Amino acid sequence: MARTLRYLLVLLTTVIVGTGAAYAQTGEITGRVLDENGDPLSTAAVEAVVGGIVKAGMVTDYDGYYVIKPIDPGTYNVRVKFTGKKTALETGVIVSANKATTVNFTLQSSSTEIEEVIVTAYKVPLVDPDQPGGQRIMTSDQIEKLPTRNTTSMVSTTGATYQAVEGGSISIGGARSSGTMYYVDGVQVYGSRGINLPQDAIDQVQVLTSGLPAKYGDALGGVVNITTKGVSKDLRGGILLERSVDGYGHNLVNVNLSGPLLKKTVLDSNSRGGVDTLKKPILGFFLAGDLWYDQDRDPSY
Repeated sequence: MARTLRYLLVLLTTVIVGTGAAYAQTGEITGRVLDENGDPLSTAAVEAVVGGIVKAGMVTDYDGYYVIKPIDPGTYNVRVKFTGKKTALETGVIVSANKATTVNFTLQSSSTEIEEVIVTAYKVPLVDPDQPGGQRIMTSDQIEKLPTRNTTSMVSTTGATYQAVEGGSISIGGARSSGTMYYVDGVQVYGSRGINLPQDAIDQVQVLTSGLPAKYGDALGGVVNITTKGVSKDLRGGILLERSVDGYGHNLVNVNLSGPLLKKTVLDSNSRGGVDTLKKPILGFFLAGDLWYDQDRDPSY
């Protein structure tokens, strides 16, 4: 009986070491901020927050419009603050590579001295007129529900893709598997079999099957963009144990840990017109790993 033991450990900090060409895999958040009467709010502060850390921000122009760019792909909470108005927060905003995500706000007047926050959950549009061509985006929440933990097998759940065996190479649009290009945080990863990362290390997977941007001119089939998770404001982690009950000896241990290494004190304005003192991480780490032991990776049935 074949025995296999594989250990995969990924350390993600501010540097990813690899071989290949690097492209700026960034997106943007755009929209407009209005008051309850439908009038534009100028100089409203708009912030993109992830893990309690403000990643980027912008103020609205004279007509209430804002654009936050460039910003790394991922899932953000977008917060808007304006003196005399209730703070608005839109959670779960998905930003993808080479794509603009539109988030509009309407701020209500605040009648109390206490800061109030209006929380709204972001809804992904069923049809995106700004993104023609074949594209699928899988977020970390969706990836958790997939029936596989192998990265290339996750990609194979997209239409116009083909995978002969579990964990095998991916063909897109009828092209050879060597025509599929893989990128991890903007760094191209070579190899026709693709790439496999711990599930907890992945924040987003973008699969492009047609309508490829010009910068992917070498892609004969399609493109797979993988965005890894960033650091968190506070120390956090998790562990997952998985064992088969069918007698084939499948065992999996998954661990992840992230947190800050160095913080600095910053001043942040609030909706009451005052200033709060915050501890902002300026250096952090993310660690994720899988340990597999399978007695039989290819059972006969």
